[in-house]
Parts: sequence; structure tokens; C-alpha cells
Amino acid sequence: MNIRSVAAVVSLSLVGGVLAGCGSSTPPSGATLRRVQAAVDRDDDKLGRQGIFVSSTGGGPGCARVNLLNPTRQNVEYIRQHYGPNACVPAEPGPIVTACAGSGHKPKPGDHVVPDVVGKDFEEATGTLTNAGYRFAAYCPGQGARKPHRVTQGDIEQFATIARQCPAAGTRTAAGEVVGIEAVVVLPGGYRHTIAPDICNYEKP
Repeated sequence: MNIRSVAAVVSLSLVGGVLAGCGSSTPPSGATLRRVQAAVDRDDDKLGRQGIFVSSTGGGPGCARVNLLNPTRQNVEYIRQHYGPNACVPAEPGPIVTACAGSGHKPKPGDHVVPDVVGKDFEEATGTLTNAGYRFAAYCPGQGARKPHRVTQGDIEQFATIARQCPAAGTRTAAGEVVGIEAVVVLPGGYRHTIAPDICNYEKP
């Protein structure tokens, strides 16, 4: 997420609470747009603490594209004011972006009983699983964490509720296996996202 050149004059309009235009008669240079993108990327945690959640950044038609998970009127205006007219925000919310490698596998059978975490908040759910001797995978199948996730201000997980788990509660498995959790996130402004909707799609044996 990156900055602007003084020479570039970009016309932006706020339509229905969303920046709709990024074009200009004198397009900003690529270096200028990369600086805008870098600035937004650098401020990702700070923006999250203010309730502005960035999905991704990249190049756009004459602007640095800032995709927000919750592009409310207030959030869009904040991006415009703090990163200048060379930053543009699409009207549609961006997705939760993950970079996963590999896939999960079905847990081995055993004597441990998988606890029920559906309906719990993210921190409570991960604590319940790790305290019961399990690892949990919340974003990437098979990449299990052994310690509970401590939610801090600025984390999207503070708005998450577990909607699905695999294996299901009550399943008997070996100790230390990975339990996948799918969470629903409702961000300020009413924007709804799902963390890891494919977390339970195990690889074929």
C-alpha cells in the first residue's frame, strides 16, 4: 500500500459513501502509487485498531487500490484524507486473504474427545481446544497452532464467532490432532465474512 506525487492531480468522487473514481488526466507514476500502497500496508495494524480493516492493496486504473473488508463511508473518507487522492477504495468489500500451502488430513482415531467450540468467540474456542490437548487450524488446513489465539484490538478475530468445526464435537481422536474451525466475522458496518470456509475440506487419502 503506497504514496502520491505532487504533480499528479486525481479526480475522486464520493458516491453513496464510496470513492468511485481514481482517474486523472495526468496519471501518477508507478513509484508514486507504490509509495501509497506501502504506506497503507505499513499502517495495517493502526488502521485495524481504528476499525478499518484492509483486505489487500494493489495497482488500479491510475490509483493505488485499497480493498477494505468494511468500506463504510467513514472508512473510505479516512483513507482518502490520510493517503491522498492517489488512493482509491472499491465499493465492494474485499475478501479475507490467506496464503495457504498444502491441505489438512483426517485426524487419527484415539481416546481423546473433541470439545464443542461452535458458538464460542475466537479466543475462547482456541483456548478450549488447546487446553483439551488439540491443535487448531483457523486459516490453513493442517497448520495447527498449539497455543490459544490471544485477540487484541485491531484483530478481525475480535468480531468472530465459531460457526463450524471439524471433526465434530464428541469425536474420539488421538491426542494432539488438528481441529479445524470456521468462523463468521461481522465487522463494524455490518460487513460479514467467513474465515476459512474450506477448512474442513480434507485431502483425499
